[in-house]
Amino acid sequence: MIRVVTPSPVPDTGIWLVAHKDNRRNARITAVLTLIAQGIRAQAPRLSPAE
Repeated sequence: MIRVVTPSPVPDTGIWLVAHKDNRRNARITAVLTLIAQGIRAQAPRLSPAE
């Protein structure tokens, strides 16, 4: 068997990371959001469509 990957359409919107206003200043929430944002930035070339 061979896995066939169908191309996904390129999203036309950005990625949003949000937190409820009551949790915005929570150190744990901030740490997780920062980690996720860093991971997305590190993968930006792979996430951006090739032109």
